Amino acid sequence: ALDGDTAQRASARARFGVDITKAVRLEGGGGWSWSELSDAPHLFPFDLTLSLAPSPSVSIVASGGARVDELDPGQIASDYPWASLPDPLQDDPVVFGDLTASYSFLQAFSLQAGAHLAWHRNELWPGTTRDADGLYPLLQQDSTRLAVESSLRWTPARETFVAAAWRM
Repeated sequence: ALDGDTAQRASARARFGVDITKAVRLEGGGGWSWSELSDAPHLFPFDLTLSLAPSPSVSIVASGGARVDELDPGQIASDYPWASLPDPLQDDPVVFGDLTASYSFLQAFSLQAGAHLAWHRNELWPGTTRDADGLYPLLQQDSTRLAVESSLRWTPARETFVAAAWRM
């Protein structure tokens, strides 16, 4: 139950990181999340990341876990002024996995590539027809998203870079 445009939430998280070898690092975290905007009010988000640096010019990062994308009713109403909110509006539990690789060359250039996969349980999706109030309903539904990206980055000086990126 919402009181105006606010939602009540509480959470606690813990993080850790350990260098397994000079070229391998394991990081992660976990916690507890409570929200009045969830059909399962107690959720346990976590993540795990494995970073590999097999050579000075190559790095690979694999990560995954589960998170809760908290939906802010006030922000949604601002972003979608002609939409009606789902009743009840629920936060979006997401299971995700990411894989990225980077190759540095000629001291100032690096090439990066990655893939990001996410399974949403309550992702907002705009309806295409108006409801009785003349608004477009926002629906919440299961979805799977895959993003693939690559970029070329040039670092001509410290704290300065130029990048060209492609994302699908």
